Amino acid sequence: MNESLLGYATAIAEDAGTKGAEGGYGQLADDLAGFTRVLVHSAELGRALSDRSIPLSARRGVVEELLSDKALPATVRLVVYALQATPADEFHGAISTLAHRFRLLESGQPPPPDPIVAKSATRERIGGYANEVLAGLEGSAPLEEIEDELFRFARILEANPELRRALADGDTPVEYREDLAASLLEGRVNQATLRLIKYSLRAGRTRDLVGTFDWLSERVAAERGRRVARVRAAVALDQDERERLGEALSRRLGVPVEVQVVVDSSLVGGARVLVGDLAVDGTIRRRLDLIRETLTVPELPGLQPLAQTRPSGEDNTKNQGKELR
Repeated sequence: MNESLLGYATAIAEDAGTKGAEGGYGQLADDLAGFTRVLVHSAELGRALSDRSIPLSARRGVVEELLSDKALPATVRLVVYALQATPADEFHGAISTLAHRFRLLESGQPPPPDPIVAKSATRERIGGYANEVLAGLEGSAPLEEIEDELFRFARILEANPELRRALADGDTPVEYREDLAASLLEGRVNQATLRLIKYSLRAGRTRDLVGTFDWLSERVAAERGRRVARVRAAVALDQDERERLGEALSRRLGVPVEVQVVVDSSLVGGARVLVGDLAVDGTIRRRLDLIRETLTVPELPGLQPLAQTRPSGEDNTKNQGKELR
């Protein structure tokens, strides 16, 4: 199944499994199975929905009109998402697979475990999940909060290797790792933020959790119509400096840019800015590296490396001690 659709369906299933959810797994399975039968009996409809020459908006309208008063709103959203996320020749099969997954959930059986896939496919899966989670939020305030929480959690992991290893350890059951994340974040972050973090732990590869949460933060920023500038600076930037940098980047890129700063004293001075594929390195450390690359050390005749001047078999540590004395 398409990875983005798999993530989206997982978010739908989570909502359907909550107490008091409308319809539940059984109704979703019935809706999807019924839609599959319609596609089988109406070859013309199947061809029309799979025809990429027909605008997506028109095909979406057909699905919504066909299902709006016969199926759950979640079913309609799922079928429409499948319509836009899957290749034309896989659409029918994707709907059948989804119906089977919800039937398994209805019977109390877990669906087959999601396969481990490459980094790009894993992010597609997480992105599909995020699409459904974020779609239920109203206004930009929750999105801004979620974006900031994901960014700050990435910084916590970046500064705490032990915690990062604990959450990424594939030998530890994912339920324990999710519980660990929940114990740290429950009641401290938006519920949608916690959902995104927990799903990221079980969606596949966890080698680069910091990168995944930074990517998710950018994904939420894009939902707000913004881009994110990741700035590593030798010293903290004040609000005025952040705003001026954001305005300069916005003029260059033609879209609103939000500046997120991480202080990195190893840079000595200046800052390194990354916005998508745009990278600007104005750090003193980089300038020093460039200077070093342009310098050449002259070879002096008769000068040999220190290692060659030491007597054979003599302990180097003792020699270093003699030099210090």
